[in-house]
Amino acid sequence: MLHTPALALGQATREALRLADLVLAMLAKAMPALTSDDLDLIDALETADDAVDALNRSIKHYLIQLAQERLTQEQRQRQFARLLCIDNLENIGDIVDRNLMEPAKRRY
Repeated sequence: MLHTPALALGQATREALRLADLVLAMLAKAMPALTSDDLDLIDALETADDAVDALNRSIKHYLIQLAQERLTQEQRQRQFARLLCIDNLENIGDIVDRNLMEPAKRRY
C-alpha cells in the first residue's frame, strides 16, 4: 500500500488505533497491579509494554518508508501527526511500565 499514500495512511491510522487499544488496556490494569499482590499482572504489563514498543517501531518504520513516496502537503501533515501520536502512546506505555510497575515490583 505504500505506493498509494491515502491507503497507506489509512492503514497506519488503523495500526495507531490498535496501539492505542493496547495502551488503554495497560492503563486499565495498572491500578489493580499496584494495589494487589499479583506478580503475574505486573509481568503481563511488562509483556504488554514490549508489544507496544514493537508495534510502535513497526508503524514508525512504515511511515518513514511512506516518506519516500510523493505525498501531498496534507498527507505529509497526516504522516507527521501519526508519528507524534504513536510516539506519545509509546511514552504512555513506558510510563506505566517504568514509573508505575517499578515501585510495584519493589514490594516483593
